[in-house]
Amino acid sequence: MAIVRAKAARSATWWVGVVLFVCAAVTLYIGRGYGRAGIMPNFASLTIMLLSGVHTIHGLLFGVVVNDEDWHAVEDRKAYSRRRMAYFLMALAVGLGIWLVGFHITLPIFLFLFIGLTLRQWMLASVMGVAIWIFTYVVLSQLMHIVFPTTLLRRWMIMSGYF
Repeated sequence: MAIVRAKAARSATWWVGVVLFVCAAVTLYIGRGYGRAGIMPNFASLTIMLLSGVHTIHGLLFGVVVNDEDWHAVEDRKAYSRRRMAYFLMALAVGLGIWLVGFHITLPIFLFLFIGLTLRQWMLASVMGVAIWIFTYVVLSQLMHIVFPTTLLRRWMIMSGYF
């Protein structure tokens, strides 16, 4: 007797594209008041809006399998859930870090910790951390004169007279 896999229901993950589209639209709306400093977040927002629109349309037209997890062991499903939550928390931490201290500090630290802790290749993590710092600070900020939005820490330092 052959095992026949039952047809899975179509996914409702198209809503993820809608949520991302709305978040990017809010970011684009907020970035309009930054002048030159809004170039970076506005470009990223437009790109995210485009990709999330494609994701939403594709999800509505074709969908993807949702109940694929029924074929995995309970331990595997728990591990997948933990991994998804960890990725969500990492994305949240990076977003908060960029808002608090900026791209130049957050991205190298994130890349160093992510590569170091997941791959255990600390030399590669160090090189990539330095490379992303060189790209964001030296290339984008100093050479191309792209002005990034002011961080919360910088605003606090200015208000307190430290800057």
